[in-house]
Order: sequence, then structure tokens, then C-alpha cells
Amino acid sequence: MSKDMKMKRPLPKKGTLGRVIKSLFKFYPVLVPIAMLCILFTAVVSALPAIFMRRIFEAIELWQASGDFAAARPAILSDVLLLGGMYAVSIVSVTLYNQLMVYITQGFLDKLRVRMFSGMQDLPIRYFDQSSRTRKDRRRNFRLYSHQGALCLPVLSLRCKQSI
Repeated sequence: MSKDMKMKRPLPKKGTLGRVIKSLFKFYPVLVPIAMLCILFTAVVSALPAIFMRRIFEAIELWQASGDFAAARPAILSDVLLLGGMYAVSIVSVTLYNQLMVYITQGFLDKLRVRMFSGMQDLPIRYFDQSSRTRKDRRRNFRLYSHQGALCLPVLSLRCKQSI
């Protein structure tokens, strides 16, 4: 395909992302900040292993000269348990923000859809249909259906009286 054949997506207007984020916070003023805090906490916990590894290596180097690694065990064990606890809380945090984001996304799309299209039912048909041909067809169909109804009603009423 040539470059001319490819359709280029137009760039979004300036401020569109800001309006979407503002709407998101308007629809969910409590849940969005909670989800953001969970994401931030998870990011911080994922950066911690490097710090804990450095502390464990320092503890090992401190006790390496004497060869008594049993003395380094309490310092290493406390760091490993602390890191394990933080990982456990991080797993809970990841699960929580994933569930929150599912709820927020589905609700946001629903509320946005309702907000965007709720006024469309009040618009006249000519707002959507600008061609004169379809207007003529619509008028013709309306007349045809009204004549059919006028013809069918007496027949139906006779049929109903006969069955009684």
C-alpha cells in the first residue's frame, strides 16, 4: 500500500484527554484515587528488591570475615520476611486495583454513553436524514401504512364480532 492509500488518524483535539480524566474523577471521585494509590504502592514495592538485596549483601560481608554466617541469619531473615510481607500486600494491592479498574472502566463507559446519547431521542428525524428521496419514501410509506390500517380495521372488527 502506498502512503496515499493509508488513512491517517486525525490527532485528538487539544484538551480532550484532560476532559476525559476530569469526567473520570467526576464519575468516581473516591475509587479513582484509591486505584491510583494501589498502582503507586505496587510500583514502589517492585523497586524495593534492589534495596533489600544491597542490605543482605552488606550483612553477609559484615559476617564473612569471621565465617560465622549463623550470626548474619537474624539480619537476613528480618529483611527477607519484610520483603515477603510487602510482596504479599502488593499482590492484594494489584488484585484490588485490577478489580477497581474493571468496575470503573465499565461504569465510566456506560455513564459516558448515556450522557452522550441521551438527548439524541429528542432530535427530529430530519436531523439525521438529509436526503429528499428518503423523505419522500418515508411520506409514501406513512400513507401506505395508514391506508392499510384503515382497510384492516373494519375487517378485523367484523371478524371479532362474528367470533363472539
